[in-house]
Amino acid sequence: MKPETIRFRIARKAAMILSQGYTDSIGAAKKRAAQLLGVDVRGNGKSLPTDAEVRIEYDSILGVSKHEGTDELLFELRSVALEAMKALARFNPVLVGSLVTGNIGPTTDVNIACFSDETTPIEAECRRSFEGSLAIYSATDNKTVIRVHGERAIVIDIYPSSWKTRRLRSVITGEDLPKMTAQELEEAV
Repeated sequence: MKPETIRFRIARKAAMILSQGYTDSIGAAKKRAAQLLGVDVRGNGKSLPTDAEVRIEYDSILGVSKHEGTDELLFELRSVALEAMKALARFNPVLVGSLVTGNIGPTTDVNIACFSDETTPIEAECRRSFEGSLAIYSATDNKTVIRVHGERAIVIDIYPSSWKTRRLRSVITGEDLPKMTAQELEEAV
C-alpha cells in the first residue's frame, strides 16, 4: 500500500483511533477515519483499507520493534498499571495487551480488564483513585469502557462478572489477549 493513497491515509488514521482507545472495532475505526479525512465511502468500499492493512499500521504506530528507552517506559507503564489494579482489586482486574507482551511504543496506554455487573462502582473508584478526567462509553452490549485521561492514559474495559473465566480476544488480531494478574505484574515489575 503506497503511503500517498487514500486507503493508506484511512488505515493510518484508523490505527491511530484504535491505539488511542476511542473504539475497539476496526470497522468503526475505518468509518470514523474516513469521516475525519473527509472521504465519502458510501457505496465505494474500495476506498476503505482491509482489516489487515489497519493492523499493519497499528503495529507500526505502537512501535512493535524495540527502541531506545523501551525498558524504562515499560517499567513506568507497568508501575502505573499495578497501582491502578490495586485500586480496582475488588473488580478482579487483569492487565491486557501490549504491556503484558512488552511490545510498546510512545503512545501505549495502560489497558486493564475488570469484571462487574455494574459500572457505577468502578466509575466511582476511578474518580476517587485517579487524577484526570473520565470518558465513559459503551463499546458493545457486553463491554463498557472507562478512559482516564491523566498523565498516562488508563483504559478500563468492564465486562460482566460472568466473563471472569472467559478468554478475551483482541479486536485487532482476533487472537486471545495476553493478560497478567496484579500478583504476576508485581513480580514482573
